[in-house]
Amino acid sequence: MVPTPTIRSASNPLNLIALVIVVGVLYVMRDVCIPFILAVLLTFVLSPVVGQLQKWRVSRVPAVFMVGGLLLATLGFGGWLVGGQLVSLAEKLPQYQANVHEKFKSFQTSPGGVVDRVNHSLNSLLKEVETIGSKSAAPAGAASPAKPDAAGPTTAPIEVAVVEPKASKVVAIESLLMGALSPVTTFGIVSILSLFMLIRQEDVRDRAIRLLGGGQLHVATQALDEAGQRVSRYLIAQLIINAAFGLCIVVGLYCIGVPYSLMWGLLAACARFVPFFGAPISAIGPVGMAFATTPGWSVVVMTIVLFAVLELVIANLVEPLLYGSNTRISPLAIIVSAIFWSWLWGPVGLLLSTPLTVCLVVIGWHVPRLRFLSVLLGDEPALAPEARFYQRLLAADQAEAWEIAEHKLRDSSLVELYDTLIIPALILAEEDRNHGNLDDSHEKYIFQSVRDLLEDLAERPVEKPAPVSAPVESAAVTARAAIGSEAGDDAAQGASHPSSVVRAPKVLCIPANDEADEMAAIMLSHLLIQRGIRVEVISCKTLAGERLELVKEQEATLVCVSAVPPEATRHARFMCKRLSSVYPTLKIVAGLWHTPDEPMTLQHKMPAGLASAVVTSLAAASERIAALANHETYRTDEQADAPIAAASMASNPSANRALPKTREDLLVLHV
Repeated sequence: MVPTPTIRSASNPLNLIALVIVVGVLYVMRDVCIPFILAVLLTFVLSPVVGQLQKWRVSRVPAVFMVGGLLLATLGFGGWLVGGQLVSLAEKLPQYQANVHEKFKSFQTSPGGVVDRVNHSLNSLLKEVETIGSKSAAPAGAASPAKPDAAGPTTAPIEVAVVEPKASKVVAIESLLMGALSPVTTFGIVSILSLFMLIRQEDVRDRAIRLLGGGQLHVATQALDEAGQRVSRYLIAQLIINAAFGLCIVVGLYCIGVPYSLMWGLLAACARFVPFFGAPISAIGPVGMAFATTPGWSVVVMTIVLFAVLELVIANLVEPLLYGSNTRISPLAIIVSAIFWSWLWGPVGLLLSTPLTVCLVVIGWHVPRLRFLSVLLGDEPALAPEARFYQRLLAADQAEAWEIAEHKLRDSSLVELYDTLIIPALILAEEDRNHGNLDDSHEKYIFQSVRDLLEDLAERPVEKPAPVSAPVESAAVTARAAIGSEAGDDAAQGASHPSSVVRAPKVLCIPANDEADEMAAIMLSHLLIQRGIRVEVISCKTLAGERLELVKEQEATLVCVSAVPPEATRHARFMCKRLSSVYPTLKIVAGLWHTPDEPMTLQHKMPAGLASAVVTSLAAASERIAALANHETYRTDEQADAPIAAASMASNPSANRALPKTREDLLVLHV
């Protein structure tokens, strides 16, 4: 059963106050939070490797130290390679000075070239700024400088300069050591925390569940497991992508002819962990090296093209393929989170922005009070399609509302469009109308727009299902011939009964109350017409007594009462009770579209004496009415055609199963 769509508030003042408090705590305790979060992320990356070693019958502690040792060895080897090439580059820098000088001279083609003109313009501009500044510095009423007179010499002003003492070598060395000691200390803390978390993984997990669960173990377990899996897959995929990026840079720069390609590739792989800015920053060094070491401009251009093409291919093809749905973050949220975490924690926050946002989105999915996080940061649409359709109608934007319906129809059938988009939108309109939130003008516009859309859909050629009438007639004739043969009669004797002519049934769709019920009835009529069933829709503007009279005038054999929530059950029950009291033998199908009631509740509210079937979707209604219409076509005269109907039902067991036999069979749930 499809639940009634609702639009709920994503946040409240208490959530905003709690969010501000959490942000303040994270900012004040950043020196503690950063190493801890780095250790957690490193644990997510190394945990699958440790688990694989345990599957190979290696105990946890040796497996943790093996993985940690391998990681340290890899980092040490990479640092040794980069350090060695940096030393070699520093030794060869003077050799590139002449080439750089020639490159700059190439801009200067003549004494009046581009560089001279730019330099002359800048100098003139600086002189004008200095002149304006000196004039504005003197007060308007200030006296002119004193002129020397015969009385004696004037006193010249004395210039005073503040000279700061030079820092001693001890202070300089101390500041240098403190700057180098901070990252080393952070690295040591992160390493120790990661080892501890990997060794005591179960204990840390259980404590986190007890701390964050608040008594809801199921919710906390799901949130932690999903967050861990998504972050782990994301970080491993990012590691693979960045390693491949660095390898491509090494090969490309080596083929182009840029020196120290191995160093630039390793630095590019590490720099690309920084979102948005990593790849452009990593290109500065190779481009500068190509500029300094090669005489022409072709190597520089090829280096820029190499980085640009690789970044475009990875960002637009490789990353969406490997990441898939691991992050579940909207593109705008990635940019906003990068700005926020950079402001909060600096460059480290930029590095951690995406994994932290993934964790927040997962927590928002599982914790109802933090649902606003997944709404703000997740990639799921903020509004469901039916809510968007209804919102566009509220905004009097019929064009975009129809576009939403067209997009839905391209990916689904007509019955799915009715059941999953238009009926839920009508339910939203009915809820707003019952709560007094929908004025008359908006109500009139919404229902008229829906009516126009239904008329447009009805005029389109669609692939129709097999009609009911013709196959039923042939089946009845075949059954009659079979019965006559078994009884020793001929075909003429079977055709001698004047009452054995097959009658095509007619279905009457009656709205239970208002225009929304009529719109649903019109949709059902479209589906029944596709099945070859004669159908008529009564207007909601007719009175209840007139609707009863029309049943007799139209000679309807089946009636479907259409009712849209939230008052669907009450209105449908009233109409079915009046119909069954006036026409006791009439087949009645109660359509309670997308009602939120449970099956047993519906069975209690709509007992067997009121309706032959109760359905909750247009798909189920069309199937049930087609089965009942099939049965009515077989049935002509009770005495003359009873054997024919029995044989026909025997030849069509699916239709026989569709007919209600007991009270439990009267309820047809949503298909």
